[in-house]
Amino acid sequence: MAVTLHASDFFVAPTGNDANPGTAARPFATLERARDAVRQLQQAGPLKEPVNIKLQGGTYRLAREVVFGPEDSGTAACPITYMAAGTQPVVLVRTGRTSPTCSISIPRTRAAPRR
Repeated sequence: MAVTLHASDFFVAPTGNDANPGTAARPFATLERARDAVRQLQQAGPLKEPVNIKLQGGTYRLAREVVFGPEDSGTAACPITYMAAGTQPVVLVRTGRTSPTCSISIPRTRAAPRR
């Protein structure tokens, strides 16, 4: 799916759709889609400004782990930040298990040397 990406903010909502462009009016449905949209931005070249992934309030049901790698952090000058879009709580629930749990995997990496 080709998507033209020019925004520094992407939005995700429990009622969103991953075919949407990730705007406030037409948010994505999943963290994976937002993560992949940012990765597409990075493929076009180095980030020129910080990127925010704003999660609208509600419950997000995760059918599998959401895996983030070092490339999903951005840089000191252009960080990639996942945050609540407003004051409503954001709840991540892992489904498909006997008891719901949130399961987000973030691999450990060495800190970059300070300059």
